[in-house]
Amino acid sequence: MLPIVMVPVIDTFRQMTPTVPLRVAVADTDSTLSDLLADVSEVDLQVGLPGASAPANGARLPDCLVVTDPNLDPGVVETVKRGRIPVIVVTEMPLSAFIEDEHIAGYVRPGETDADTRSHLLDELRWVTGHETRQQLRESTDRVTALHDATTTLVGATTTDELYRRTVDVANDILEFDICYVGTVEGEKIVPRAVSSDAPERGARTMHIDEGIAGKTYRTGESQLVRRVEEASEVEPARSEYQSGISVAIGDHGVFQAVATEPDMFDEQDLQLTELLIGHVAETLTRLKAEQSIRIRERKITRLHEGVTDLVSARSVEDLFQRTVEVAEGILEFDQSYVFVVEDGEFVTAAGAARDDPVDVGRLQMGRGALGETYRTGESRLTLDIEQDSVAEPVSGVFGSGISVPIDDVGVFQAVARDTRRFDETDLELAELLISHVTATLKRIEAESGLRSERDRLDALFENIPDAAIAFEFEGGQPIVQRVNSAFERVFGYGADEVVGENIDERIVPDGVATEANTFNEGLKSGTSLRAEVRRETADGPRDFLLHVVPISLDETNSGGYAIYTDVTEQKERERQLRRQNERLDEFASIVSHDLRNPLTVADGYLELARETATGGEAELERVADALDRMNALVEDLLTLARKGKVVGETSRIDLDEAAREAWTHLATADATLSVDTGLTLDADEPRLVELLGNLFRNAIEHGEASAVRIEGTAEGFAVEDDGHGIPVAERDEVFETGYTTTTDGTGFGLTIVRQIAEAHGWTVSVGGDDGGGARFEFEV
Repeated sequence: MLPIVMVPVIDTFRQMTPTVPLRVAVADTDSTLSDLLADVSEVDLQVGLPGASAPANGARLPDCLVVTDPNLDPGVVETVKRGRIPVIVVTEMPLSAFIEDEHIAGYVRPGETDADTRSHLLDELRWVTGHETRQQLRESTDRVTALHDATTTLVGATTTDELYRRTVDVANDILEFDICYVGTVEGEKIVPRAVSSDAPERGARTMHIDEGIAGKTYRTGESQLVRRVEEASEVEPARSEYQSGISVAIGDHGVFQAVATEPDMFDEQDLQLTELLIGHVAETLTRLKAEQSIRIRERKITRLHEGVTDLVSARSVEDLFQRTVEVAEGILEFDQSYVFVVEDGEFVTAAGAARDDPVDVGRLQMGRGALGETYRTGESRLTLDIEQDSVAEPVSGVFGSGISVPIDDVGVFQAVARDTRRFDETDLELAELLISHVTATLKRIEAESGLRSERDRLDALFENIPDAAIAFEFEGGQPIVQRVNSAFERVFGYGADEVVGENIDERIVPDGVATEANTFNEGLKSGTSLRAEVRRETADGPRDFLLHVVPISLDETNSGGYAIYTDVTEQKERERQLRRQNERLDEFASIVSHDLRNPLTVADGYLELARETATGGEAELERVADALDRMNALVEDLLTLARKGKVVGETSRIDLDEAAREAWTHLATADATLSVDTGLTLDADEPRLVELLGNLFRNAIEHGEASAVRIEGTAEGFAVEDDGHGIPVAERDEVFETGYTTTTDGTGFGLTIVRQIAEAHGWTVSVGGDDGGGARFEFEV
């Protein structure tokens, strides 16, 4: 329970009897109220306040109770009610906090100075203790009740304009303010939105937020009571006849003002009731603006999603950026917007759109202002006031606020406005939503561009393959043709319009090999590349091909692939002809081996018998022996040509010098010599290399009558030369032909065998040397 001090009030109060002092009980914790009333004369001090029981000894109850806390002890409240003691509350609390307490009769808000508070308190004491107090209190209560009832009208407003109109109507009807208006803040100005019907023309005007009492009310958020305009230096009334007024802030939305043409037309109670009214207005306005913001946001998001359909259909980066600024202007309703891209260390305008008077910003440095900060950090920025922003560096003096959103690592989107505070977090959110679609579309365009380039490259490669090629996909397990190249049309004789969309196996796989084709298809599905010789049907009949089946992805499950057909029909025909020739050679070799060798063996036997029994004719028998030896040599060479020809076996690295020495040991060389020191190794079939060298050595010694044979290394391979008769220049083109010989006992096959062995190894052989000065055989390996 707060201490209570009784202090008499000055005897000049109206309705008071001078001889009967006014008893005032003051309850405060720090004696502030007691000090304010301590110098009031004729004080009848009564210490303490009776509780619920009747006063003892006929003690007189106080005429008024002044407190700083409206929450009184229940016993005090009971005494107040029973004794009908008026209670005045001196507090910063709003009247709405205790308006329902029936025992509260007066309300005083502390002034800027103690003198102001004292004056207001004495006025309130005069009022609540006068004869008309109860009637005035009832009227005041009626006004508060009516004001509360009117809040339903305010809450029922569906638009801000409707709310402003209802506010001035309530002020007219209930608070009985003849001239009042509502002004809202737009940018840097307070603009009238609703004016009472009784206000004279131009009764309210647009003003700057730094101007007059309205500006002070908005900036400080504190209500203003102007009893006399002439005494308030900050007042700048719209009309000179305005003499008093009230100004109350509507949250951070604007200001409510009421004015009168006479001084002292408003008091604390008017201010309190106005604050009560505007409190409801501010709450309703906050709700309406939140709802409106949500509706606008939802509408813009809906329109943005609709616009994204057009946005994502862009097929080039330039088209995408132009559509971006068009969406920002038409759907998000940004007055002016740009897309900047980085080019050669600068920001370059890639696209721009403006509702009116576009500003050309040109090329900008990458590290400059909000643009550079956004690109560097990758974070969006909302700039409410460009001039006041420490980062922003405006390119001209026309822009007041802006939004910056990064476009991946490509550039930055910016929206700007001439006024400050034109954008809010919702605008930034919508801009980020727009740019998220732009970034996704940009990546898609870049990917498609890469795919198009790759597809164009593959198309060109596919078309320029010299062999017949088919691209196909598996549909229902069947290889369905997707496209063919021009080589396919030429080789197979089927046009693209005939085979595209068909099962290629049904068109070109011959009867009886379907299992083979199915094996290829299964391998392709599993990601296996295959190569095989196949026979396929063409429009002109069957042909032979080397088939290369290529999956799209190796070692993975595939839905399609490529088939490349290399026409080997002529090669296969040559192989078949060669096979038939080899078969005939084998047959010939068999005849030579059996049908000629056996008679020669018999002839050798009878020759030997004739030598044993003959008594003369030895010379003739020797000629027969020579003929038989020549025929045996001829048979050996023919068998070599027929059975080996241009065929070599497995090759390995062979030392040329060692092969030459081995070949030399197989010959009757008489007094001839071999010189060899090449140090060369060759990839060769060793027995056939020895045979090649042996034939050259035999040719040099037996037919060229050489006394020395030398092997040397050359830049291209090696050479075999001798000091024999040599080979005439005119005959050098003929020496490798079958049957060429310079002696009567030669077979004419020795050098032919040399050439065939060389060609079987992939070597070339030519004849050189001086005419009549020895022979030289040069091998290029």
